Amino acid sequence: MDKDMNFFTASQVARAISIPLSDIEEMLDPYIYFKGLILKGDDIRYVDGYFIVHKTETISPEFTRDEIESGYALCEPDLPVFDLVVEVKGTKYSNNDQLIGNVYLLKTKTEIDGEVLFSYEQICKVASEIGYPKPIEKLKLLEKDYAYDVKVLNQKSNFTLTAAAKIAANIEPTTSIEMLSQQYSYNHYLELLSDCIKGTNQHGFKLHTVELWTSYHDEFGERYSRNYENGTLLKQRAVLDYDLTIISKQEFLRWSVYQGLDVGLDYQPQIISKSVEMLEMRLSESEEEVLRLRNLVINENSKTPEHTKTKKNSYPPELQIAIDAYEELCLNEVTSPTNKVIQDWLKTESKRRGITHRDGSDQVQGLSQVKLERIASMIKSR
Repeated sequence: MDKDMNFFTASQVARAISIPLSDIEEMLDPYIYFKGLILKGDDIRYVDGYFIVHKTETISPEFTRDEIESGYALCEPDLPVFDLVVEVKGTKYSNNDQLIGNVYLLKTKTEIDGEVLFSYEQICKVASEIGYPKPIEKLKLLEKDYAYDVKVLNQKSNFTLTAAAKIAANIEPTTSIEMLSQQYSYNHYLELLSDCIKGTNQHGFKLHTVELWTSYHDEFGERYSRNYENGTLLKQRAVLDYDLTIISKQEFLRWSVYQGLDVGLDYQPQIISKSVEMLEMRLSESEEEVLRLRNLVINENSKTPEHTKTKKNSYPPELQIAIDAYEELCLNEVTSPTNKVIQDWLKTESKRRGITHRDGSDQVQGLSQVKLERIASMIKSR
């Protein structure tokens, strides 16, 4: 019974350590989870927690005299032998501090259900005493083992229904299904996906598709598929083409949450505002303008102050501030300033001059980051 992350079954201990469990088993206390009545003299208590197994009783099958004399008793090795817990010892995991260290009879002898349990805390203590590395934590042992590469699938944006059903059944999407148990699980999730796309499942949950294809048979019995308009309701008897119908990863994850499935995938939208700014920059400035700007900046040292002053009012704001930045920071300087110094100057000065740019639907003061980088680069590459 897996009620506490501190307790391991024998098979889990075997996976958590690389030496045989039998080598350290005698150093460990066997625990059971017990919920019921315990006795100590006249004191009777109801408990719900973990206890050390203090005493057990083995119940072997009973044979009649005739069965023993005939040899029947020796020929039945498969007859069950039961281990019953008779006494338990209270621990800090027994959910009652008054029980710690005390031995109690069980009101009703209890059969050990499956395997006894072992305390992870005690396993770590024993490992430390013998110089053995710390065992694997239980959370690591309980992590789902995916049949597919989660990182690879996380890079995909869409899945066919065939691939989605395989992922739900924990099958690698590109492999063929050979085991009957896998085929059953795969068909089960295909049916669930199909019902959710049609919106005919018991909760009315609707799964939206990127492309929706349905299958038909022509007059010769040959099967063919055709695209179905998304948003149009499908009848229950409609047959989806599982290889052509596509759902997005976002929808698949929404469906997985609805079904309570752990598929290991996630969706994290990325910010693309910089890409939008780059597009705006390319649309607003042609290559000829960039070349003209660079030439003007390079030749600026040949201009007189009066000529520069006259031209300032006729240049576009971005061009004028680029010229001024060159004069202020680069002209007659032995060492060129860094891009950051130029960008910081442009950022402050563009706000002071009232230059603005659009960020989506908002008007923002100053030059955009793309223009800051572009102008600084052109000044530096003179």
